[in-house]
Amino acid sequence: MTGAQTPRPASSAERVLAEVLERLPRSDRWPLVPDVGEILVPATAIEDPAWLADQLRLRGERWKTDDRRVLATLWWYSASLWIVGPTLSSLATGARLLSGDLDDLDLHWLPDSRLTGSTSSRVLHSGPGVATSDRIVAAGNSLRGTYDRVIPLVAASARIAARPLWAIAADALATRLLSLGRSLDAIEAVVALLDPLADAIGAPLPHAHYRRDGAEVSTLRCSCCLIYLVPGEPKCSGCPRRNVETRRAQNEVMVISSSASSTISVSAALLQSTVMRGSSHGDGLPNGASAA
Repeated sequence: MTGAQTPRPASSAERVLAEVLERLPRSDRWPLVPDVGEILVPATAIEDPAWLADQLRLRGERWKTDDRRVLATLWWYSASLWIVGPTLSSLATGARLLSGDLDDLDLHWLPDSRLTGSTSSRVLHSGPGVATSDRIVAAGNSLRGTYDRVIPLVAASARIAARPLWAIAADALATRLLSLGRSLDAIEAVVALLDPLADAIGAPLPHAHYRRDGAEVSTLRCSCCLIYLVPGEPKCSGCPRRNVETRRAQNEVMVISSSASSTISVSAALLQSTVMRGSSHGDGLPNGASAA
């Protein structure tokens, strides 16, 4: 006779994740929780040259190109957004800090190479009363270790320079913090974490910046995802390769408010950064272009 199995006690990281999810709106929890069809892949798989090469091959099938510089850059544009999710989400919500170390992360992976989030299995600070400055330093050290392991490998996979990949990482930090600030209705408090976090990570990570237009805030990108080199794809509206006047003109859109009695100006780049699961850009790419 077999008795009912006793449920496994939740780990410290699972308890922290539950705290973080409780503080986020339901619609914004998806990068932290794998969905149906998404496979948990240890982030250390990135260190396997064969696995990484296969991700670029799959990207090539999606984007109809064999340019490895473009494919590696597009893959990192996606990966850099999602590997920081647990650490930044716990930092922004004031929960105990989740590790961003490569050894502690599982990627939410789809068989076509798309990434939609990540999960952390370790808590960096488990005790109460840790100062915000100490939490930022711990987060920065954790993410720096991951960047140091991953960025040289991605660069080597396509024989490209590492510095542009560091710039993409900087923009990813800015974009995720801004998204979390909007989710928590605390934009100013959350985006204020960016500069000290970048300081904690250190060079060669550049400092990303935000563009402000009245009450609206968007990421002023310092990196290029190279999507315009994919057949049929334009430059992103916020691409730093566009001249300032063109970027300003294309970043401003008018959205009719739900009351139909007023309009609000929002940044198109910010709208594009709100990536919903199931869209053609479920892995965080900036353009609104369709993908195979």
